[in-house]
Amino acid sequence: FNGIAGWVSIAGAFLLTALVTRFGAKPVVLVSVAVTMLSVLALAFGTGMTTWIIAIILINSFCNGMSFVGFGALIASWFPVKKGLAMGWATMGNNLASAIFIPIFMFLLSVGNAQTPFIFWAAFMFVLLIIGAVFIKNTPEEVGLAPDNEPLAIEQIKKQMEEYKNHVSEWTIGRLLKDKEIWLMGCGYGLLFMATVGMVMQFVPRVVSLGFEQNAAVAMLSVAAVIGIVASYLWGVIDQKFSTKTASKILALWFAAAFLFNMLPGRFTLYISVFFLGCALGGNTNFSTS
Repeated sequence: FNGIAGWVSIAGAFLLTALVTRFGAKPVVLVSVAVTMLSVLALAFGTGMTTWIIAIILINSFCNGMSFVGFGALIASWFPVKKGLAMGWATMGNNLASAIFIPIFMFLLSVGNAQTPFIFWAAFMFVLLIIGAVFIKNTPEEVGLAPDNEPLAIEQIKKQMEEYKNHVSEWTIGRLLKDKEIWLMGCGYGLLFMATVGMVMQFVPRVVSLGFEQNAAVAMLSVAAVIGIVASYLWGVIDQKFSTKTASKILALWFAAAFLFNMLPGRFTLYISVFFLGCALGGNTNFSTS
């Protein structure tokens, strides 16, 4: 059902993007957080396969709204020039989540019941919803600041805000779908995300097959995620200094190295693959927005 939800989320991404264009990133992010929160609660209290399927589809779709679609629009508005570095900092949270999600989930299962982890994460998202409602702004001009934190006079900031409100993009959905670069970026970064999912999903079984306990395998995956926190910033530096295209090529080669070391026999190459996987995880969410 996750596969079906993934296909549905593709159509959802188009809809959410249109909503961001129409209403701005903030309302889309907040609605996405709210729907995801309610869907997680449905996993906790719902009964029957139908409820589970609907909840999984909504989570897959609206996670895009609060992450790639809405989040990417906010970064592009606030840091149009320095977005490489901004993404390097902002996406550290992705890797932190990867490092702590499973341990927290397992701990909550051990101290509660099957519903406890879902209730906890729903409550956590509710807190994020309140914080986002208070602090998220669509553009820096709304709070008297300039993009990229540049020092501008109040008059210039007001002028930019007026231009933003009246701007009509020449990029229609039809034109985007006909653009070769859009398809190349979508397929290219899509393959990198497939590589991420493939590596992470097979990592624990692969480590267990080499004689490690399952807890040790999960711990290695968490170590890789922690490595990714630091690597996220470094990928942002590479993006900003050498261009997104160059950084993306390096990331693709890095993923290839991670797979190669993971497939080679022996524990030493496995440890090397943990490092390469961690660094690759740190860069995977950075470049599509840039």
